[in-house]
Amino acid sequence: MRRVHKHATHTKHATVTAILASAAVAASLLLAAAPAQAATAAPMHVAAVAAASASGAVESITFAAAPKVALAAPTITGTQKVGATLQASVKTMTKGAALGYQWYASGSKISGATKSRLLLTSSQAGKAVTVKVTAKKTGYTSATTASAATSKIVKSAIPTVSGTAKVGATLTAKPGTWTSGVKLAYTWTANGAAISGATKSTFVVKSAQTAKTIRVNVASAQAGFAKVTEKSTTSVKPARTSVPTISGTAKVGSTLTAAPGLWTTGTTLKYQWYAGKDAIAGATKSTLVLATKQAGQAITVKVTGSLTGFTTFTETSKTTSAVAALKPVASTVPTISGEVALGSTLTAEPGTWATGATLAYQWFADNVAISGATTSTLVIAKEHGGTALTVTVTGSQTGYATVAQTSKATVKVVSSATPTITGQTKVGATLSVTPGAWTSGVSTFDYTWFANGTPIEDATSSTLTLTGAQLSKTIAVRLESAQDGYAQVSANATLTVKTAQTSVPTITGRVKVGETLTATPGEWTTGTKLSYQWYAGNAGIAGARNETLVIAPKYAGMVLTVKVTGSRTGYTTFTETSQATGNVEATAAPTISGDTRIGGTLSVDPGTWAEGITTFTYQWYSDDVAIDGATSRTVTLASEQAEATISVRVTSAQDGFESETVTATHSVKALRTELPTIVGDSGANRGMYVPVPVWTPGTTFTYEWFADGVQIEGETDRFITLGDDMNDKSVTAQVTGTLAGYGTATLESAVAMKHMTTVDPIVEGEPKVGSTLTVTPGVWTTGAVFSYQWFAGYDMIEGATDSSLLLTADLVGKNVVVRVTGVIDGYTETYLWAGNLIVTE
Repeated sequence: MRRVHKHATHTKHATVTAILASAAVAASLLLAAAPAQAATAAPMHVAAVAAASASGAVESITFAAAPKVALAAPTITGTQKVGATLQASVKTMTKGAALGYQWYASGSKISGATKSRLLLTSSQAGKAVTVKVTAKKTGYTSATTASAATSKIVKSAIPTVSGTAKVGATLTAKPGTWTSGVKLAYTWTANGAAISGATKSTFVVKSAQTAKTIRVNVASAQAGFAKVTEKSTTSVKPARTSVPTISGTAKVGSTLTAAPGLWTTGTTLKYQWYAGKDAIAGATKSTLVLATKQAGQAITVKVTGSLTGFTTFTETSKTTSAVAALKPVASTVPTISGEVALGSTLTAEPGTWATGATLAYQWFADNVAISGATTSTLVIAKEHGGTALTVTVTGSQTGYATVAQTSKATVKVVSSATPTITGQTKVGATLSVTPGAWTSGVSTFDYTWFANGTPIEDATSSTLTLTGAQLSKTIAVRLESAQDGYAQVSANATLTVKTAQTSVPTITGRVKVGETLTATPGEWTTGTKLSYQWYAGNAGIAGARNETLVIAPKYAGMVLTVKVTGSRTGYTTFTETSQATGNVEATAAPTISGDTRIGGTLSVDPGTWAEGITTFTYQWYSDDVAIDGATSRTVTLASEQAEATISVRVTSAQDGFESETVTATHSVKALRTELPTIVGDSGANRGMYVPVPVWTPGTTFTYEWFADGVQIEGETDRFITLGDDMNDKSVTAQVTGTLAGYGTATLESAVAMKHMTTVDPIVEGEPKVGSTLTVTPGVWTTGAVFSYQWFAGYDMIEGATDSSLLLTADLVGKNVVVRVTGVIDGYTETYLWAGNLIVTE
C-alpha cells in the first residue's frame, strides 16, 4: 500500500492575520463596554491597524474612531395637496455619502415612501408630512436629520361652472369634494381679473362681463391646512341677446320683416318663422312672404344667435294677428310615374292647374322634405330605403292664394343586402340562406334556388336539401322582397364550391383483439382523395391511417370508429364518421417465461380465453421460422436460436368452438453463451482470472467468486488475487451476462480449481560466468510437479528448462530470473519468479 504525506507550511503573514483578528476582537470588546445610552446614538466605527517589522513581528496596533457624516436638515418643496409630488432636498458635506429617505404623515411612517420624492395620496389628506434623511458612508458614523412639518395636506377638486351664459343670468360654482371640514373661498374672474364683490358661490352676469371669459377660483381657507387654489376648467362667455320684433301686414301675399334687436358684436343670426306652433318650412330669412297655408294662423319668428366661444341662444318674438286669406288657385292632385327601385327615376305629373299659375315641386320621404329635390323628377337614392315617396306641387298666381297639392304615396323603397348561404355542400345536407340586413320592416321574401344557373324545381323556400341531381354543380339562390307595402327587389348569392357526394363509412370484420377491421368509405364524388383515421373511444389511434386496422390488446373493451376525409379541388373537404363498433372482445394474451439462454427452457402460459376453452396446440418460432418439433408448451433453446426472436403461436382446439390463433413474442432474444473457464494469472501475486466470455456481442458481464461454494466477499472482478487462506480450496467463478433486448444469463465455471500452497523459490549460486545457478522450489502442495524456464532480462533463454543454469559469457550484464511452474490435477496451474541476479565475468 502506498502512503501520501502532505506537509503544512506557515508564513509570517499568518501571524499578522491572527494578530489583526485579535485586534478586531479587542475593538468589539471596547464597543461592548461603552455606556448603555450609546445604543441610541449613531453607530461608532473603530479601525484596527497592525504595524509589522521586516521580520514579520507585529510592533504596534492603533485604534481610531471613525468621523461622522456631515448632514444638514432636509427641506420639503412642492404643492401640499393630494395628487401633487413633494421633493426632499438635503445637503451633505461628506462626498460619496449614500442617502436614505423615510417620509412620515403626522408622525407615522408612510409605507414604501423611501425615495427623495413623495406622491401625495388621499391617505395623507388632513395630515402634516415630514421626511427623515439618513446618510451613510463606509468608515464614517452615519447621520440622520428631519425636516420641518408641512401644513396639513389638502384634498382638493377642480370646480365647475353651471348656468346660462348670458347677461342677467345666474352662474353657480360647484367646488367638488375637498378635505372634510376645510372652509372654501370663492373668487369670480372676467378675462382673468377678479370681479369686485363676486366672492360667493353664485354670480349674476352684468353687461360689463359681456364677451368676457368667466371662471371661478376656489381656495382652501382653513387654519392649519395648506393654502390650495383650484381654477375651474369650465368657463363661460356671457352673450347679449334681444327679443325680436315683426313689422308688416298679416295677410296672404304680404311680406313680414323681423328686427332682431341688439346682440353681441359679431353674432351670426338665423331666423325661423312659425305659423301657430309649427315651423314654416324654408322660412329662414329675416323676411317672410305669407302663403295661403298660413291663412288664419298667427305668425312668430325665432332668432338664434351664435358666436364662436359663446353659448348659442334663441329669442322668440310676440305673435302677429291671424293672417288674412286669398282666393285659392284652381288645381288638381299630382301623380307619380316610374319604377320604385334604387337608382330609378320617378316623375311627377302635376295634373291640371289654372292658366298662368306658376308650379313648384318638393319631394318627400315619409313626409320629410328631401333636400334639393325640387324638380319634377327624383332619382331614388339609398337613403330613401324604407320610406314612401310623395311629391307636393305648389301653384302660385298673383292675386290668388297659393295652393299645394300632394300626390298619393308610393310603396316603400327597399334597400337590399347580399344574402349568405350556410350549410354543408354535400348530397343529403341542407343549405340555408340568410337574407342579410335589408330595409327595416322587410322580412318576407320569395326564394328561387339554382344549380349551374338553372332553377331547381320546387326549391322555393329559405332552405334546400341537396340531392344527387345537384352533384358537382354550383348552387345559387335569388331572393325577392315580398313585403306588403314595399317595392319588390331581388338579390342573389352564389356558393364558391360545388356540391360533393359523401357517404358514412362502414366497418366490417370481427371486433376482437388481433382481428383486422376494414373501413368501406362508400360513394364519394369521382376524383375525391380519401384519407382515414381510426379512433378508440374518442382518441385517435396513432399511425392508424389506412383502410384496415389490426386490433391491439390495449383496445379490449373499447368501441372503435373510423373517420374518412375526402378532398378535391373546387369542393369543400368533408369528414364522415362511421358508427361505433361494439366493445372490443378481449382475446387471450399468452405470455412467455423462462431461461432465455442457449440450453435454457421457455414455457408459454396460454392466458385466459373464452369460458370453456382449455385445449390448445402450440408451435414455437425462431425469427418467424417454425422450430422443428417444438409443438409443446415448453421449448429448450438450441444454438440455432441464439440471438433470435422467439415466439409461439397458441391455437385453441376446443371441440364446439371456432379455432383461433394468437401469437406471443418473447420480449427478449436468446442470449448466446458458453461456460466460463478459470486460468492462473500471469502476474506475481498467485492470481486467477476468467478469460473474456465469448457471448452475444455487446453483452455486459459481472463476476462473483466462490471458495468451496462460499462467495468470496468483495471479489467482483474478472481477476482475483487469492491469499493463503484460499490454499487447497475449490475456487469457482460465476459469470452473469446482460444485453438490452436479450435475456440475462448466469453460468458457473465448469471446473472448480484449487489454489496451491506455495513458498517463494530460492536461487543459489554465484552470478558469474562459468558458475551454475540452482533454483529450489520450496515446499508446495503435496504432489506438485514442477517445470522451469530461465530468462535473461525479458527474453527466454532457449533450452534453459532445468532447475539449474550454467552461466555463459553472453549473459554478462544481464538480469537472470527463473519462472517455476507447479501443476497438480484439480489445482490451478501456478507459477512464481525467483532470481533477479546480474551476471558478471
